[in-house]
Amino acid sequence: MCEDLKKLLESVDDDNEYNPTKDASNYNIKDTRKPILTLAALNRLKTMRVLKRKEQMQDNSFIPVIYGTSGESDEGGMPPM
Repeated sequence: MCEDLKKLLESVDDDNEYNPTKDASNYNIKDTRKPILTLAALNRLKTMRVLKRKEQMQDNSFIPVIYGTSGESDEGGMPPM
């Protein structure tokens, strides 16, 4: 089972995105066992979640600046939502 996990982790591209064409793991539909998660895989998921939250916070602070209303006239731009 550990070999399957290694194959799955090797199928990740350089930009850390999963590429199904490089996935060499072969699962049987009758196999009900779940793959074993390692601490390295869990830490990678945690790091991805932290980066996603950081990006979301930056977007949340930047979007009102772009689409927010100002005290000036409403000529041009997007209509209020």
